[in-house]
Amino acid sequence: MWFLPLALVLCLSSLPLCPADSSPHQPRNLTWLVVNGAGDVVWSLTKVTTPNSWWPDLYPDICTLAVGATDWDLEGHTGLQTAPTTCASDKWTHWTPQWGGCCNGHWRSMLRMQEFYVCPGYHRGRSLNPKCGGGADFFCKNWGCEMSWEASWKPSSSWDYIKVVANYTLEPYVPGGVSVPECAYNWCHPLCVTFTEPGKMAKEWVKGYTWGLRFYKDGYDVGLLLTVKLQIEAPCTPDV
Repeated sequence: MWFLPLALVLCLSSLPLCPADSSPHQPRNLTWLVVNGAGDVVWSLTKVTTPNSWWPDLYPDICTLAVGATDWDLEGHTGLQTAPTTCASDKWTHWTPQWGGCCNGHWRSMLRMQEFYVCPGYHRGRSLNPKCGGGADFFCKNWGCEMSWEASWKPSSSWDYIKVVANYTLEPYVPGGVSVPECAYNWCHPLCVTFTEPGKMAKEWVKGYTWGLRFYKDGYDVGLLLTVKLQIEAPCTPDV
């Protein structure tokens, strides 16, 4: 009987099951993630392909971005797959029923009437930091910071990495509110996030980039944070 030296046994046992290939053309498991301000992954999509070749549209829902956020109406709600039908708290600061929210079907219907705008985070030029602020201001501290929209004045950018629009129909304002059947028991505010040409050239998607989204309304423009990032893993090939 013979024995392998302990050091060799430990070395062999620590070898990776899926060894990495350094070739940039080697297919990988790519997963695009959308993360809300509380750190929850609210939307993801995976494909085995080569890095820097796959730029799918992303479809997170606004209200899943609001789960765990302050000054929203989802206090106590943690589920990302199911929408609540009753509001657990009336203590939020900046919302009133006429502007909508996420905690029940009526408020979700009302939210379909609200325009929004989107501001880039710290991947913008550093000279914009004093003007546009940080996460507490949703990177939209002053007008002129917005680079994407679902708003009547249509701000735009030639350099930002994504474009964000509503993937739902904005309802016209109706005194007393609207009732949208699809909002009764479901999340009903999907966004469409598309990558721009500058975004396809950006190098730090693995670390992620963050944006702020704010709703344009009377008084305080309540907002949310969203981060887009890319997870890259070597696919495992089973032994034959």
